[in-house]
Amino acid sequence: MVEPAEVPGSAEPADVSSAGGDAAAEVAAGDAYERGGVDGLSPPDRLEFVQKAFILDDDRLLMVRKSAADPRHPTLWEVPGGRMTLGEDADTHVRREVWEETGVAVSPGRPFYLWEWTMSDPQGAPGRVQLVAVARECEAQSTELSTDHQVPGDHLDEARWVPLSAVDSYDLIPDLKPVLEQFLRSRSGV
Repeated sequence: MVEPAEVPGSAEPADVSSAGGDAAAEVAAGDAYERGGVDGLSPPDRLEFVQKAFILDDDRLLMVRKSAADPRHPTLWEVPGGRMTLGEDADTHVRREVWEETGVAVSPGRPFYLWEWTMSDPQGAPGRVQLVAVARECEAQSTELSTDHQVPGDHLDEARWVPLSAVDSYDLIPDLKPVLEQFLRSRSGV
């Protein structure tokens, strides 16, 4: 089980980084939420939790590519992960997501980044969804890739071990870029 980490801006030291983590931005975001949501629109109708797994094998990062049918990010690359199922614990969740999307077994590791966004319901239901995401370092227990367990709604068409030196040349989902930068900084000790 992962040790709980306090969110930046709280009274306790944080183990995770947050996009826009300075206190003034957090207060402004809180004010914006009271005015009608973090993006100035109506408040979300529900909250979902997302985890993204950063998994290395030597100097290669495990990545997945969205299919052309993906409604939000067609053909862009990201790391494995997704939404938690109600009643699922965090470690089981990240193991399941990585297994379904890539066929790789992992040992869940520490969280290192926290971010959120609001969007329309991806299943087409009325209303909006607020998603809170955590990026975690995970350790590969296997490295052979398989797409045999993928869920059709994930809209994935490829899993690949990408050399860290080549990750910047991939077309990434925009929200992943700052998370990847933090991951790479943490590896270089900066």
